[in-house]
Amino acid sequence: MNKLNILFLIVRSRVNNVNKCSIKCRLTFDKKRKEFSTGIFINPNSWYSKKQCVKESDEHSKIINQKLSLISQKLHQAFLFLEVNLNHFTVSDIYRKY
Repeated sequence: MNKLNILFLIVRSRVNNVNKCSIKCRLTFDKKRKEFSTGIFINPNSWYSKKQCVKESDEHSKIINQKLSLISQKLHQAFLFLEVNLNHFTVSDIYRKY
């Protein structure tokens, strides 16, 4: 039985014109990856990579962290749905169900 890994990360090398980076989500399942953008932008100095969340010093940290938590919950829900209903599925199937 494989498990689903969800990782949030920022791409520090791609800063937009207001000095913010996008937060990406990386799904790993059955040794395959699917990466997508969450549509959330933050100051790279506000990102706490070990905890995969925005530091509390940022003014919008609570809202952004709640959005990331919601994305994670929806991905786990899609994974559980596919696990119960299908014998075989891929990381792309999880993303499409999300």
